[in-house]
Amino acid sequence: GKDVKWAPSWDYFTNIFLPLIKKMGVKTDTQLIRRGYYPQGGGEAILKIYPTKEIFPLHLKEKQIFKQVNGIIHLSKLPDHIGKRMKHAAIKTLLKKNIETHIHVEKTTDAFSEGTGITLWSQSSQTTIGSTMLGEKGVPAEKIGEEAATQLIKEIESGATIDIYAADQIIPYMVLAREKGESSCIVRKLTDHTKTNIWLLQQFFDTKIKTIKQKNNTTQLIIK
Repeated sequence: GKDVKWAPSWDYFTNIFLPLIKKMGVKTDTQLIRRGYYPQGGGEAILKIYPTKEIFPLHLKEKQIFKQVNGIIHLSKLPDHIGKRMKHAAIKTLLKKNIETHIHVEKTTDAFSEGTGITLWSQSSQTTIGSTMLGEKGVPAEKIGEEAATQLIKEIESGATIDIYAADQIIPYMVLAREKGESSCIVRKLTDHTKTNIWLLQQFFDTKIKTIKQKNNTTQLIIK
């Protein structure tokens, strides 16, 4: 599947994670063939990764300015009103913080199972942060849209430069870039995935990963 639990959604991968590693010198091309949802899966995509001889450090220790939010809502084998309700709830939540928002609703026709989800992201001049939620049976579409928006607001207001989902994914690339210099970023909080990745990478690589608690309860990561 391309949009399943416990994994980054396809839209998160392409709109948040890939732009981050592009800044480090990793060039990719993507094409979504078909979305996949639980239980049948069947998602299909093309990912092209262009070889590179070096990866560059990421310097994201300064607070960023995020002015606008973009998003995608996708749904398969479900009524159109679900996407509309989810979109309305997300925009309403973000407008309370005076954040301009643009969300596209995508109706998928070739997926094998029913499903829906939302991914939101915001770009500054140097980074991209985001949030993602999958729809669940019994959970109103409004709740999913509102929660995705709330999670992104938390990231923006915290002063983070990398969201909590991207942190554990980007650290291995920062470690590989250490020969070119020190990488740094600020995260709202350290998830268990991030803590595990920090420990694991230090077992395999000659690297030092510092976590420095900030006054506003965010954490600065320094990789060298």
